[in-house]
Amino acid sequence: MIYLIYGSDIEFAINKEIKNALKENSINVDEFAATSYEYPNASIQEIVDDCLTIPFLTDKKGIIVKNCSFLNKETNDVKPLIEYVKSPSNTTVLILIYKGSINEKLEVVEEIKKVAKLCKINEISAKEWPQVINQLINQYNLEIDDDAREEFINRTSGNLDRVLKQLSKLKMFNGFITKEIVVSMVDRPLEDNMFGMVDALLDGKIDEAIKIYNDLKIQNTDPIILVSGLATQFRFLYQVKHLHEQGYNNDEVAKELDNIKPGRVYYALKKIGYHNENEIMDILNELADLDEKMRLSEIDKYMAFEMFLVKGR
Repeated sequence: MIYLIYGSDIEFAINKEIKNALKENSINVDEFAATSYEYPNASIQEIVDDCLTIPFLTDKKGIIVKNCSFLNKETNDVKPLIEYVKSPSNTTVLILIYKGSINEKLEVVEEIKKVAKLCKINEISAKEWPQVINQLINQYNLEIDDDAREEFINRTSGNLDRVLKQLSKLKMFNGFITKEIVVSMVDRPLEDNMFGMVDALLDGKIDEAIKIYNDLKIQNTDPIILVSGLATQFRFLYQVKHLHEQGYNNDEVAKELDNIKPGRVYYALKKIGYHNENEIMDILNELADLDEKMRLSEIDKYMAFEMFLVKGR
């Protein structure tokens, strides 16, 4: 009658486990059968008192407690819960949720583990993403071809909330979904657009850079965010270029830059091409100046960013 859900903060997976716990005990998710609390807005004593209260108009009730930080660090108010789990109500299903790791040494955790059904939510690995997304596509009953599936996976992998949001958009499309429809309806992640804009600027493809910017503008992306994103990318390129010209090989550069994958170094050097350190530093200085003026509202940030793009390199 007690469940402990902890680990990653993947909301979809957490909600699924909550539903499973309630379903296992034949509890309907409605205002009479399930109550949700958030600690410490609700005290442990208040939660325990509710657990001991007889259900209203139902045989069993569910009590969901979110943000159970007392499972990770010691607090002074957990004694009522420790006593409760030693003799829990047989009409209450208590579901404790903590988005993080639990402290196995705490008395409250030790007592809960003796009686609770444990569910650890793990992060989704890069290898698992295609399978997870395909399962969700099937759950949404979308009619979609293989090319469209692959394009959707490429545009959404790595962020489950984004996957669900974009699937909801596709669900509104009444008909068979092709790759072209995915391209038109599912926006690429901001980071992908940053990579594309950097490539366009370094290759002198101003039209392409402006096209990417216009797409982001339609999505109401703030130019200040774009300046920051570009600065991050160019700063990384500068570091790679500088270390490489100091005689470091790709593996050594990767180790110096927080043990990143050597493949990232290879593609960064390929991206930089014939551009030297001074050119990249000039771009970084431009971006720093632009960022300061935008934040101080000295210039129209949209027009200023467009002028930065059309200047070319």
